Amino acid sequence: MEIIILVEGLTEKRFCDNILKPHLELKNIFLTVILIDTKKTPVGQNYKGGLANYEQLQKELKNLLGNTNPNWKLISTMFDLYRLPKNFPRYEESRIIDDAYKKVSFLEASLADSLKSHGVNIEKFLPHLQLHEFEAFMFVDSSKTLEKLKQATSDQRKRYEQIVKDYDNPELINTDKGPSIHMQEAFSGLFQKSTTGVIITESIGLDAIRNKCPHFDQWLKELEKIC
Repeated sequence: MEIIILVEGLTEKRFCDNILKPHLELKNIFLTVILIDTKKTPVGQNYKGGLANYEQLQKELKNLLGNTNPNWKLISTMFDLYRLPKNFPRYEESRIIDDAYKKVSFLEASLADSLKSHGVNIEKFLPHLQLHEFEAFMFVDSSKTLEKLKQATSDQRKRYEQIVKDYDNPELINTDKGPSIHMQEAFSGLFQKSTTGVIITESIGLDAIRNKCPHFDQWLKELEKIC
């Protein structure tokens, strides 16, 4: 059985390839991770990664969901809720929803509804948005994160640890200043999402991430169900 996951950036792709793929293969589920196309130049050069507008996502999902490969049992997404394009389906309506979990569920359902309204068969579609972005995982286990940022000063460590204390769980770190901004402000040039971020998540481990991030855990449970 094969699952296709369309992802926002190289970091998410590495996370899925390095961490999710081995986990799912133990259940005889095989993962293909696709990095979204963002732009194609007149000479045919492709740019990948990032989500500047909803049309990019709609186009890619329409193509994937139109594929008739019988081995493709599920097609899902991994995009950040933080800084989601303003032309995302029902984005303005979502802004008045204070509860982060209700908001992300509302937008995931809006994505599926938008595709369906454009004639796309969503029978195999499982929309998923990260709360609030991939870097939330950096706050799951402070000891593991700090272990990988050994050059951090005492003040940097204190600043990071205060953020951990300020939130009930990593998925609730404020959308006004997402986890990536907190990490950059706390650690300056020591933290690089696409390299350090993936190393930290590998060190933390999938079980700990699932335990601290219920929305992510629910998504992974849905992926596991297809076996």
